[in-house]
Amino acid sequence: MNSMSPKFSVIIPLYNKEKYIKRAIDSVLNQSFQNFELIVVNDGSIDKSLDVVRSICSEKIVVIDKDNGGESSARNAGIKKAKGEFVCFLDGDDEYLENHLKILRDLIEEFPTFNFFATNSYDSFKLKEELKSAFPISTDSFIVNDYYVICKNRSFVTSNTACIRKEVLDFNNLFDENLKFGPDLEMWFRLCLDHKLVFCSVPTAIYRREAEQRVMSDLIDFNKEFIEKLVFNIQFQPNNFKLKKYVEAKLVQECKRHLRLNKNSEVRKNILQFRRVFSNNLLFAQWLVISFLPFKHLSEIRLYLRKLIYPRNPL
Repeated sequence: MNSMSPKFSVIIPLYNKEKYIKRAIDSVLNQSFQNFELIVVNDGSIDKSLDVVRSICSEKIVVIDKDNGGESSARNAGIKKAKGEFVCFLDGDDEYLENHLKILRDLIEEFPTFNFFATNSYDSFKLKEELKSAFPISTDSFIVNDYYVICKNRSFVTSNTACIRKEVLDFNNLFDENLKFGPDLEMWFRLCLDHKLVFCSVPTAIYRREAEQRVMSDLIDFNKEFIEKLVFNIQFQPNNFKLKKYVEAKLVQECKRHLRLNKNSEVRKNILQFRRVFSNNLLFAQWLVISFLPFKHLSEIRLYLRKLIYPRNPL
């Protein structure tokens, strides 16, 4: 990396966020650590988002104006343009706290041989209350040795807090533009196949759940492409049981979500398609039976099936 290059390239994918984009940009420009460039990728916005960006005077801002291709397409366009040693991301309706880049810089200096970093974040519904995650808020920084175990039910890495060495992204590690849901989760999954995550428990970003155009996961069809991509990546570590359990957990989450919407036939179809994802035949059979029954009885049904499969020794 050229010595004149910025330490960080911050990429904001932008689509119709005229109400929020100035707040997001200001949160980057007001960082206590100032060695960065800010790349705003306008992804075919049809509101005044681009006008808002161009009204902000800063030599740190680089604007890319492209046709609409989706959030992953915008992030990838920013990655290809980035000159920084490390790449960070921020959604156009979220914001950094002023210490975000400084804490990442400190984390990188503490763990100089690592390539994948992340910090904790706040949920904006209750500002400055801890975002539900595997780790409590603290000043601790550590290497995550069991990402697939810790994150199989809920990921504590968000696109707003992830930081990746640019050289790693250049090595064919871009966001999958074909995934309509979970491209960031798939990216972290793929990165952790070869790179351990370093995590700081200090929250340094705010996720604005109340902002417009947030994707409602319950409205999305069964995310078959996401599961297929995870299954594809298992082949590179076929004996990694933790990896398989992570994929199994994501499949079960999709099943629960669609049973809640009474889409039992779709759940059943995908359980059969992804049968090899299940760690054992009993679990596969359990979910196949459940797919024929109403979601409101899910808890009772699972408890009953467990008792049948694993009866207690009467002695």
